[in-house]
Amino acid sequence: KGRKNWAYKLARMAEQGAQDMAYFKLTAYDAVEGGELDLAEIEDAQRMLPAEVFAELYLAEPSDDGGNPFGIAAIARVIAPLSSRPVLYWGWDLAKSYDWTVGVGLDDRGHVAQFERWQGTWESTTAKIRYITAGAPAMVDSTGVGDPVLEALQKDGGSNFEGFKFTATSKQQLMEGAVLAVQQELTRIPDGVLRSELETFEYEYTRTGVRYAAPAGLHDDCVMAFALALRLRSQPRAQFMVA
Repeated sequence: KGRKNWAYKLARMAEQGAQDMAYFKLTAYDAVEGGELDLAEIEDAQRMLPAEVFAELYLAEPSDDGGNPFGIAAIARVIAPLSSRPVLYWGWDLAKSYDWTVGVGLDDRGHVAQFERWQGTWESTTAKIRYITAGAPAMVDSTGVGDPVLEALQKDGGSNFEGFKFTATSKQQLMEGAVLAVQQELTRIPDGVLRSELETFEYEYTRTGVRYAAPAGLHDDCVMAFALALRLRSQPRAQFMVA
């Protein structure tokens, strides 16, 4: 029930690629197909139960227990296939320890048109980012270990790369922009890992402001890359075409 439990957390870890884990989703309709349930029983339950209860019990869709800044329903409304338009803005979150390097590319409308995610050495990561961006404007996490990577990307004419340093204040502003884009349906995202991370993302009020983060043991690399791309697109000086 809900999202704040060990089963939900394990499922998200598996879905996001944790080692020695695999993710599968079975609904009541799979049970009907397998001969384990009668379709009439499901239809009766759908008539009798509140929509969110039916979705949780029969469709394996956990209910929203209020800790997500985007809103589960809002996320669902912006799910769409990858855009076929050219990528004009990139956001890159760089791997730290066991995390992933993630790139999210947006088209002119702010829709996700390309999604990249991998783990590798800094040398190979720098080369791949330079190749994938192909001269398009890109905002890169330059916090900590990201600083030398940004410097490497900016060498030899890499003026399309801009750094973003995470602080408590800058992260709050960055996430508020992403939340606004999702809730006002100003963007579109593909189903999969990015959606999973958005749905597990949490916020809490602290003495110094609002804290945004993934639950312990889960990733937020995709969310950060997505938010960086949205931030770059919102800047007036970023409104130029791919080189």
